[in-house]
Amino acid sequence: MVRARTYKELVYFFQRICDELDTVKFFSWGEPEEMNVNESGPSWNWTPDTTYPNNQYPFVFLQPTALQVVQGFYQYTCNLWVLDISPSTRIELLETHDTMLHIAQDILAKIKLTPWRTTNGEMYSSNKTDASISYPINFLPQTEISKNGLSGWLVTFTINVKNPLDLENAPY
Repeated sequence: MVRARTYKELVYFFQRICDELDTVKFFSWGEPEEMNVNESGPSWNWTPDTTYPNNQYPFVFLQPTALQVVQGFYQYTCNLWVLDISPSTRIELLETHDTMLHIAQDILAKIKLTPWRTTNGEMYSSNKTDASISYPINFLPQTEISKNGLSGWLVTFTINVKNPLDLENAPY
Protein backbone atom coordinates (compact mmCIF):
# COMPACT_ATOMS: atom_id res chain seq x y z
CA MET A 1 0.00 0.00 0.00
CA VAL A 2 1.01 3.60 -0.49
CA ARG A 3 1.40 6.34 2.08
CA ALA A 4 0.59 9.63 0.39
CA ARG A 5 1.73 12.51 2.54
CA THR A 6 4.17 14.13 0.15
CA TYR A 7 3.73 15.48 -3.39
CA LYS A 8 5.72 12.57 -4.84
CA GLU A 9 3.72 10.00 -2.88
CA LEU A 10 0.47 11.60 -4.05
CA VAL A 11 1.48 11.33 -7.73
CA TYR A 12 2.55 7.69 -7.26
CA PHE A 13 -0.72 6.96 -5.46
CA PHE A 14 -2.70 8.21 -8.48
CA GLN A 15 -0.44 6.22 -10.81
CA ARG A 16 -1.11 3.08 -8.78
CA ILE A 17 -4.87 3.66 -8.87
CA CYS A 18 -4.78 4.14 -12.66
CA ASP A 19 -2.53 1.12 -13.20
CA GLU A 20 -5.02 -1.04 -11.28
CA LEU A 21 -7.95 0.03 -13.47
CA ASP A 22 -8.28 -2.08 -16.62
CA THR A 23 -10.03 0.81 -18.35
CA VAL A 24 -7.06 3.19 -18.03
CA LYS A 25 -4.33 2.45 -20.57
CA PHE A 26 -1.88 5.29 -19.85
CA PHE A 27 -1.15 7.60 -16.92
CA SER A 28 1.13 10.59 -16.55
CA TRP A 29 1.36 13.86 -14.65
CA GLY A 30 2.85 17.31 -14.98
CA GLU A 31 1.95 20.33 -17.06
CA PRO A 32 -0.43 19.93 -20.02
CA GLU A 33 2.12 21.45 -22.43
CA GLU A 34 4.36 18.43 -21.79
CA MET A 35 1.78 16.16 -23.37
CA ASN A 36 2.38 15.12 -26.97
CA VAL A 37 -0.67 13.30 -28.33
CA ASN A 38 -0.65 11.63 -31.73
CA GLU A 39 -2.18 8.68 -33.55
CA SER A 40 0.25 6.22 -31.99
CA GLY A 41 -0.82 7.27 -28.48
CA PRO A 42 0.12 9.78 -25.82
CA SER A 43 3.77 10.42 -25.13
CA TRP A 44 5.79 12.94 -23.13
CA ASN A 45 8.71 15.23 -23.66
CA TRP A 46 10.54 13.30 -20.92
CA THR A 47 10.88 9.62 -20.02
CA PRO A 48 7.98 8.43 -17.84
CA ASP A 49 8.54 6.26 -14.77
CA THR A 50 6.49 3.43 -16.27
CA THR A 51 6.77 2.13 -19.82
CA TYR A 52 3.47 1.91 -21.65
CA PRO A 53 3.01 0.39 -25.13
CA ASN A 54 1.73 2.51 -28.04
CA ASN A 55 -1.95 3.26 -28.74
CA GLN A 56 -2.81 3.72 -25.11
CA TYR A 57 -6.28 5.21 -24.97
CA PRO A 58 -8.08 6.13 -22.83
CA PHE A 59 -5.50 7.89 -20.73
CA VAL A 60 -5.39 9.91 -17.52
CA PHE A 61 -3.30 13.00 -16.91
CA LEU A 62 -2.85 14.46 -13.41
CA GLN A 63 -1.90 18.09 -12.85
CA PRO A 64 -1.51 19.05 -9.18
CA THR A 65 -2.09 22.82 -9.27
CA ALA A 66 -1.89 24.02 -5.68
CA LEU A 67 -1.02 22.94 -2.16
CA GLN A 68 -2.41 24.50 0.98
CA VAL A 69 -1.17 23.53 4.45
CA VAL A 70 -3.90 23.58 7.07
CA GLN A 71 -3.83 22.21 10.60
CA GLY A 72 -3.28 18.47 10.30
CA PHE A 73 -3.76 18.29 6.51
CA TYR A 74 -2.24 19.08 3.18
CA GLN A 75 -4.90 20.15 0.68
CA TYR A 76 -3.85 19.42 -2.91
CA THR A 77 -5.96 20.97 -5.66
CA CYS A 78 -5.71 18.88 -8.83
CA ASN A 79 -6.85 18.79 -12.42
CA LEU A 80 -7.43 15.31 -13.77
CA TRP A 81 -8.01 14.78 -17.49
CA VAL A 82 -9.63 11.51 -18.55
CA LEU A 83 -9.46 11.42 -22.35
CA ASP A 84 -9.95 9.22 -25.39
CA ILE A 85 -9.75 9.74 -29.14
CA SER A 86 -12.64 11.88 -30.34
CA PRO A 87 -15.24 9.92 -32.27
CA SER A 88 -16.63 10.99 -35.62
CA THR A 89 -20.34 11.14 -34.72
CA ARG A 90 -22.36 12.82 -31.97
CA ILE A 91 -23.75 9.46 -30.79
CA GLU A 92 -20.20 8.12 -30.41
CA LEU A 93 -19.22 11.34 -28.61
CA LEU A 94 -22.01 10.76 -26.11
CA GLU A 95 -20.69 7.23 -25.54
CA THR A 96 -17.12 8.52 -25.13
CA HIS A 97 -18.17 11.15 -22.60
CA ASP A 98 -20.19 8.56 -20.69
CA THR A 99 -17.30 6.07 -20.57
CA MET A 100 -14.72 8.71 -19.57
CA LEU A 101 -17.06 9.96 -16.81
CA HIS A 102 -17.30 6.42 -15.40
CA ILE A 103 -13.51 6.12 -15.41
CA ALA A 104 -13.16 9.46 -13.58
CA GLN A 105 -15.72 8.35 -11.00
CA ASP A 106 -13.87 5.04 -10.54
CA ILE A 107 -10.61 6.89 -9.86
CA LEU A 108 -12.23 9.16 -7.27
CA ALA A 109 -13.98 6.18 -5.64
CA LYS A 110 -10.67 4.31 -5.34
CA ILE A 111 -9.24 7.23 -3.37
CA LYS A 112 -11.92 6.62 -0.77
CA LEU A 113 -11.70 2.82 -0.87
CA THR A 114 -7.92 2.28 -1.05
CA PRO A 115 -6.12 1.68 2.24
CA TRP A 116 -3.39 4.13 3.12
CA ARG A 117 -0.28 3.36 5.18
CA THR A 118 0.52 5.56 8.17
CA THR A 119 4.04 6.62 9.11
CA ASN A 120 4.32 3.75 11.59
CA GLY A 121 3.23 1.19 8.97
CA GLU A 122 -0.26 0.69 10.36
CA MET A 123 -3.02 0.31 7.76
CA TYR A 124 -6.25 2.28 7.75
CA SER A 125 -9.34 0.77 6.21
CA SER A 126 -11.63 2.73 3.89
CA ASN A 127 -13.60 4.13 6.82
CA LYS A 128 -10.43 5.48 8.48
CA THR A 129 -8.57 6.67 5.42
CA ASP A 130 -5.69 9.14 5.42
CA ALA A 131 -7.30 11.07 2.57
CA SER A 132 -10.62 12.54 1.61
CA ILE A 133 -12.02 14.49 -1.30
CA SER A 134 -13.52 17.92 -0.67
CA TYR A 135 -16.82 18.78 -2.31
CA PRO A 136 -17.78 20.11 -4.75
CA ILE A 137 -15.94 18.14 -7.43
CA ASN A 138 -16.17 19.91 -10.80
CA PHE A 139 -16.54 17.94 -14.03
CA LEU A 140 -16.14 19.82 -17.30
CA PRO A 141 -16.72 17.98 -20.59
CA GLN A 142 -13.88 18.23 -23.09
CA THR A 143 -14.39 17.91 -26.83
CA GLU A 144 -11.58 18.13 -29.36
CA ILE A 145 -9.19 19.57 -26.79
CA SER A 146 -6.14 19.17 -28.97
CA LYS A 147 -5.36 19.35 -32.65
CA ASN A 148 -5.27 15.55 -32.52
CA GLY A 149 -8.89 15.29 -31.36
CA LEU A 150 -9.36 14.14 -27.78
CA SER A 151 -12.59 14.08 -25.81
CA GLY A 152 -13.49 13.27 -22.23
CA TRP A 153 -13.61 15.13 -18.94
CA LEU A 154 -11.55 17.59 -16.94
CA VAL A 155 -12.13 16.92 -13.23
CA THR A 156 -11.05 19.56 -10.69
CA PHE A 157 -11.01 18.56 -7.03
CA THR A 158 -9.21 18.98 -3.73
CA ILE A 159 -7.78 15.99 -1.92
CA ASN A 160 -7.12 16.38 1.80
CA VAL A 161 -4.20 14.28 3.03
CA LYS A 162 -3.57 13.87 6.76
CA ASN A 163 -0.21 15.32 7.64
CA PRO A 164 0.22 16.37 11.24
CA LEU A 165 2.75 19.13 11.76
CA ASP A 166 5.13 17.31 14.07
CA LEU A 167 8.92 16.92 14.09
CA GLU A 168 8.73 13.90 11.73
CA ASN A 169 6.41 15.58 9.18
CA ALA A 170 7.31 19.25 9.48
CA PRO A 171 7.25 20.93 6.05
CA TYR A 172 10.10 23.31 6.96
